[in-house]
Amino acid sequence: MQTTLHLPHAKLIGSKWTSVPEIQGWNHFVVVSMLKREGNWELEMAAVCEKTIRFWILKKDLKDFEKWRAGWLSGFCAKS
Repeated sequence: MQTTLHLPHAKLIGSKWTSVPEIQGWNHFVVVSMLKREGNWELEMAAVCEKTIRFWILKKDLKDFEKWRAGWLSGFCAKS
């Protein structure tokens, strides 16, 4: 049974995430900044092993278990 993931704004900066599908060849990311634009919270994500890989996502996307998992999880392919 899936539970709802609560994401408090104050604790998101620096939080660690694993993307289920690879994003630009990587799976492990950290939230580096956030802003509210047009009523939606947006998060800037940075790859842990390649800080030049950055992108923005909507905060609500982190609640999608098919795309994101909280923490850095093993068992996902990393770029070699």
